[in-house]
Amino acid sequence: MNSEIGTWGERAPKLVLVLTMGRVGSSSVYRSIPDVPGLGKFHVHSINVKTLTRQVVRHGSLEASPRSVRDGIGALQAILRHAGPVHVVSLVREPVSRDISAAFASLRANRRIEELGGIVEDPEQVKAFWVSFRRGRAFTWFDEEIRDVLGIDVYDSPVSPEGWQVMSNDRFRLLVMRSELGAEAQAKILSDFLGFEAFPLKRVNDQGSAPRVAALYQRFKENLTLGEAVLAEYRNSRYARHFYPAG
Repeated sequence: MNSEIGTWGERAPKLVLVLTMGRVGSSSVYRSIPDVPGLGKFHVHSINVKTLTRQVVRHGSLEASPRSVRDGIGALQAILRHAGPVHVVSLVREPVSRDISAAFASLRANRRIEELGGIVEDPEQVKAFWVSFRRGRAFTWFDEEIRDVLGIDVYDSPVSPEGWQVMSNDRFRLLVMRSELGAEAQAKILSDFLGFEAFPLKRVNDQGSAPRVAALYQRFKENLTLGEAVLAEYRNSRYARHFYPAG
């Protein structure tokens, strides 16, 4: 075991946040963490007060806000109550694939399956939606949610050849790993970081959970053509160069 990671008995972490941008496979990681007595755990996409406040204002009240917003506020409250180190787990995903997945999830939201099918079968409608979609979330997410809130800049530390990194300060211990890692590798890295006995990773794929939705997602990808300028923007981003260096 990596000496920096420690063991459950030595570290005794009792609060774990799976804090990630959307569409990176975080549900699998969160659901795989064993429910150890005394361990609090959250699965959230934001704990930035400004971001959460904007969402609450947008929806009119906390009660009317999405569960992700309410859980984010709950996680913030848990951090304030917790005296020991807070363990934070985050994931990264190759940015083009992440944004395509996020775009389809956005397109799918609040649409009947028949309407969704009509859009994804038409390359012009797919192109129009992609142009209007807010791309590049991965480029800023770690600054807004990790650097500005936790005080840890992921770009200050290299990613291991295996595709993960651990950083810490006086309050937080952060693990970042690539979602493309195999289930066995992810489970080993995660269990070592938390100091648990080895446990399996439970794969969850809500994008393709139903065969018909999976087929529509495939058609969306087939009818989405990205130009070289767009691909170059992803390829040359600080995010891609740090987490997915060429070669």
